[in-house]
Amino acid sequence: MEHRSAVLIFDSFDGGGPEYRIITDSDIFTYTSVRKYSDPNHDELDGAGYTITYTFTGTRPGTADITVTERSFDGECSHRFTVNVDDALNVTIETSESGST
Repeated sequence: MEHRSAVLIFDSFDGGGPEYRIITDSDIFTYTSVRKYSDPNHDELDGAGYTITYTFTGTRPGTADITVTERSFDGECSHRFTVNVDDALNVTIETSESGST
């Protein structure tokens, strides 16, 4: 049986774009991240744009809060989400709140 994962996607660019970090203390899910560049010649560019996709996979039922910090030259911003894993290990993510620090 295949379980449904959930994703969060953020945009950035090399050479000064925001950096993202997941903060959680939960064990109801695991996550992976993949960076995908919009230009196949990104190594030759200064400041190539990309998306970073976080994929969340359930490990056991429950609810957990996560924070995604977005750090850039302008400061740091926090995005808060609630991750829900149902009995079939399907994952959903809801926005809780956002704020600057």
